[in-house]
Amino acid sequence: MAGAGGNNQGSCSREKRGVSPIVGLVLLIGMVIAATALLFLIGSPMLDTFESESERERAHLCMDETDHQLATVAGTGEQRSMPSTDISECQIDVADEGQIEFVWYNDTEADDIPWDDDNRTASAKLGALEFELEDRTIAHQGGAIWEDTGSETRIISEPGISYENESDEENRSVQFNIMLLDQDELSSSDPVARADHERSDELAENITNAASESDGNNVAIRIESSYHDGWNRHLEDTLEGAEISHDSDAETVEAKVTGVRETSDDPELILEEDKGLTDTVGSSDQRVVFGDQLRFAMQLNNTGGSALTPDATVSILGTPVSETQNLGVGPGIRDRDVRINSNVYQNDLIPGQTYQYQYSFDINDESLDTPGEFYLGKPGTHFNVTGNETTSDGENITISADIWNQGVENATGADAQDISLEFDHPDIDGVKQELELDYGAEGTVEWTINESAWPGGEYPFTIATDNDSAHGILNISGGQEGDGIVVTADHGVLDGPGDTGDQRVDVTEETFTIGTEVTNTNLTTETQDVALSLPGESGSEPEPETVTLESNESETVAFEIDTDDFEAGSVYEYNVSTENSSMTTPGTFYAGYSGTYFEASETNATHDDDYVTVTSNITNLGVESGSQDIGFELEYLDDLPEELEGDSPYGYLGENTVERSFGESDTIELALNESNLIDGEYEATIHTDDGTDSVTFDVDAGIDPGRVGLGEIEDAEVTVEVLGSQVSGDGTMWSGLFPQSVHNLAPMTLDILADENEVHSFENPDGGDNINTGPTWQDKSDDSYRYNFSVDDEIELTLRNTRHNTCQSQSTDPNTLPHYSGPTDRDFMWCTDAPSGEAFGPIDASQGENLQNVRVRSAENNTIPALPAGNDQQLSATEVLEQQGLIADSGDELDLGPGEFVFLFENTETTDEDGIDALWDDAIDTYEQYPDQTYDPNFNDLIVYVEVERAGVNPDTPSITIIPGGGDETNVSHGGSDGVGEVGDVDVDLGEGSSSAGNSPSVGTGESAGSTGDHQSTETGIDIDTDYIVIG
Repeated sequence: MAGAGGNNQGSCSREKRGVSPIVGLVLLIGMVIAATALLFLIGSPMLDTFESESERERAHLCMDETDHQLATVAGTGEQRSMPSTDISECQIDVADEGQIEFVWYNDTEADDIPWDDDNRTASAKLGALEFELEDRTIAHQGGAIWEDTGSETRIISEPGISYENESDEENRSVQFNIMLLDQDELSSSDPVARADHERSDELAENITNAASESDGNNVAIRIESSYHDGWNRHLEDTLEGAEISHDSDAETVEAKVTGVRETSDDPELILEEDKGLTDTVGSSDQRVVFGDQLRFAMQLNNTGGSALTPDATVSILGTPVSETQNLGVGPGIRDRDVRINSNVYQNDLIPGQTYQYQYSFDINDESLDTPGEFYLGKPGTHFNVTGNETTSDGENITISADIWNQGVENATGADAQDISLEFDHPDIDGVKQELELDYGAEGTVEWTINESAWPGGEYPFTIATDNDSAHGILNISGGQEGDGIVVTADHGVLDGPGDTGDQRVDVTEETFTIGTEVTNTNLTTETQDVALSLPGESGSEPEPETVTLESNESETVAFEIDTDDFEAGSVYEYNVSTENSSMTTPGTFYAGYSGTYFEASETNATHDDDYVTVTSNITNLGVESGSQDIGFELEYLDDLPEELEGDSPYGYLGENTVERSFGESDTIELALNESNLIDGEYEATIHTDDGTDSVTFDVDAGIDPGRVGLGEIEDAEVTVEVLGSQVSGDGTMWSGLFPQSVHNLAPMTLDILADENEVHSFENPDGGDNINTGPTWQDKSDDSYRYNFSVDDEIELTLRNTRHNTCQSQSTDPNTLPHYSGPTDRDFMWCTDAPSGEAFGPIDASQGENLQNVRVRSAENNTIPALPAGNDQQLSATEVLEQQGLIADSGDELDLGPGEFVFLFENTETTDEDGIDALWDDAIDTYEQYPDQTYDPNFNDLIVYVEVERAGVNPDTPSITIIPGGGDETNVSHGGSDGVGEVGDVDVDLGEGSSSAGNSPSVGTGESAGSTGDHQSTETGIDIDTDYIVIG
């Protein structure tokens, strides 16, 4: 975990400190602005007066750390504490100090810059982050760090300002990298920085608006600041060639940059008016016959003094159709047109549709503000039948058809069409219904008949217009001539292992037969197909059988079915149907093996008090009822203790008789006394005459692993071992008059708690309570880092971790550590005993404190995601666990057995997000986004291994009693059947029709904004990319 150290004052370049949030102003015949503003919430002064040179160095460290945090917030968008450092004197004071202004002006105003013209001026407060000392002020303003001694302002780190002054004005560019600071109310005890995107574009938008209000091509920048002397020197050095003026009394610096924007009197093409399509059907209604040329007319305005020859394109929106033609446009207003021939559009456009069109030009971005619309149709009137349907309300049936006039003419009055309905039946006369439709409109015609008056059956019909037709079938259910051939009796399975019709099928046989009786209820001889269906088993369905029956004649139809696709122990549905009916309820049959066949499945093991209960589902997959002896075998899968090798108390433990009817399934169970079982993994196997089924289970101390602790530990031996501590960060210490770069190891302590009572506090090999020392960095093999103890009564075990303030009383050369392979350019600084005062924590589950900062992994919850390290001197949590042999071969799981646990601590970072997994999820998500970077949080700060083993185990052969259980018998049945219908009188009648019509489509020419009248470009060249950061 990074963050234990600081930076040398004045020694870090901007690249080392990170990219600061900036406001960038690029002048390329215009201006590009990129701005980042930071808003601080401050609850108390940032820095008390320092009393010595050492205090001044601490102020520089504070400022460097603050600058680093601001860069992190701007670069990542994350919320950060301000500052995040162990220097206790660091406090924040944001001053309402400084302002930057931008104004556009023309050449005649060069001697009197219009600063008071609000329309052409944009400004923003700079703000300053100040550290007050006795004889000077250190400040962070505008993205730079300044030191004001009273007599001069020194530039500790420069603001990001650069200027390229090419002789060609079009290649000039100025860049301003400015950080804006502000303050707000404090929302917590410590100030924090966060991104505020809603205000990020304010300065850039104001500059854009100011530029649009000016006809000038020059810009002036004025900075008002207490640190004006430093700003003046920096602008003079950077903006070479620009005019710089400095007013010490007013504390201002002004810079004038000329030639940032040029206006032009070159010819400009303006789309004045869309005059629509010519040669249309109507006078001006945009109707065109499909196949005719599309001729689009427009009025253009050439505002210059010479001719233009633009390429003009007409595009039919939503289609691939477009046409480009070169137009000659002399000065002034000219009428021009672009034409699309039919061979261009005929494969992509459809008659009867309305289409939008748009104009574009290759020399500018002129186009219609609102696209034009036109209608494309067939000549005259043309009625298409686009669809028909029949609907029933139980008494009446309605036949309806949708009609579309694809023509360009209205079909009204004398031009209306008769829509006809004709039946393919000699006894039914056709009918007609008149329909009026405007061009492009759609309408509906419909007819209603009395269903009960028609004979049952299918009646094909045709709906026709003068131009098109469509076909359909009218289905009359119920009928008046009888019900046809219907299913009247199901005889079921004819050749099963039991009596005929007992509905059992032996799947070891090749085939079986189902028989069903059908009867002809009509007055005449009928020939129909009779089919047997098997829902979900269509591949096994037999071919239909064809029967010819006289009136009232019955016949039993036999279906021979292959058994290949039927699964033993299952019940299947079947249905027999004719063209007129089917079974009222489906039949069912049972499929099974010959004789009895007992299958063991879903074997499971559960812990309950002092017993392991093994259960298994025993199913008779045979077609006969009967009993079998069910046996039980217990195998220990881990290595037996030496005293039990060659004389295992486990193995085949016995059997009991279990009865099952065919298809019956129920659970057997037996209990094992845990006192006879040693800790480890077991495999329990259930034996039947026909197969086996197994389950593995663990016997351990019965611990309840929570997310932050271990509960329900009783009568056990406990081992706690520190695997790694990883909290450190770069910093400095003074050696005489010069600072020395070091790597600080943050001191921390670890306590074992049982029901909130302290059991043990860990010490380092030197006897101190700091477990994060130089000699044991990444090596916790010393006995002082492990502790064993016994537990009698039930307890809850938690670990308490506290990080203390950085100390530098001891040093270790990393080159002397044989196990260490990280950077060795800095000594490790540490102390034997943790100093008083807590830098973070305690992380204490027993008190409910900082629960987001600890995670417990177990055999049941053993996933371990890839996590980062805090810096280059550290190992990630994954690397520490891999060194200990605790990472499984899969790489994303821990190799933990029963009673083994790993605690992972994060004691340098917190989060404001809710949820106990918020910080853990943050570490995982960050590593996935930046796998090659170090980062906090990372949960490598402290890693602890805990092992819990049961006490009082007496290995012996368990006695067993199998409880056989008993389920329900398998139910199967024959299918249901219909009775015979009667014949009544036939009365065919066709009701009167009706019609309804829609409206024609809306068409018209497009709309254009036309000329602006000033013949000048209003392009400012301003592009804005800003960030705004709030701290609070």
